[in-house]
Amino acid sequence: DATVEAFNAKYPNITLKIENSFGEAYHQKLAALAAAGDLPDVMYLWPGGRSVEIYKNELTEDLYPFLGADKDKFVPAAVAPQWDGKLYELPIGITATHVMYVNTKLLSDLGLTMPKTYDELVAMVPKIKEAGLYPILMANKAAWVMQSCLFSALVFLPTVISTIIIGILWSINLISDALGPAKK
Repeated sequence: DATVEAFNAKYPNITLKIENSFGEAYHQKLAALAAAGDLPDVMYLWPGGRSVEIYKNELTEDLYPFLGADKDKFVPAAVAPQWDGKLYELPIGITATHVMYVNTKLLSDLGLTMPKTYDELVAMVPKIKEAGLYPILMANKAAWVMQSCLFSALVFLPTVISTIIIGILWSINLISDALGPAKK
């Protein structure tokens, strides 16, 4: 609330009004506003079918002209063309897997060593599966977690994943002793 008040005080010609809505209720409200041609000036959208309908009906503007010289400050994936070659959404962040915990004892028991590249990590999968284990586990009760990781993989692999693998070598025992093998 203090942020909104400060913004409204600094920019008296703009009235900032925040409405919080989540999940399916948000999507339904946005669809109703879109049908009425009464969308907010700024809104949160997720890439996908619902957003494409808003673009196709020209209910949003191309953001490229507003970026100007700041375009170069963004990671290329953040300003990649979207529907019809235009930019309709700017991400509030770009998800990438930043940490990977490895059970080094389990690797050793299987005769494997810490991978140094993404290709080495992938090459380990058959042996881990042969042992009746899951090669990689994710706590993704909500499906969007895995979706974000997979989309990140499409954008970032293999360079960033290899960098992450190299970067974790300093902390390989941090949690591995606490993690037991995950049996199927």
